[in-house]
Amino acid sequence: WKRYRGGAMGRLWLHGERLLPDIDGHLASPMFVGRRIAFLSDHEGVGNLYSSRTDGTDLRRHTDHDAFYAR
Repeated sequence: WKRYRGGAMGRLWLHGERLLPDIDGHLASPMFVGRRIAFLSDHEGVGNLYSSRTDGTDLRRHTDHDAFYAR
């Protein structure tokens, strides 16, 4: 999925509402961690681990890979 921007690009949905619609990147492997949703995304160029609140606010990056993608 590296740098993929096509129609099958991963997105996050919760209770019928799309989270983070302005993120232009592939979102993958979402999971609940406490009151947040953690996921992988390459919207900044390289796949890193991110999280947001369940309402899509407070986006945070948790890793800082620049040479390889987080898995």
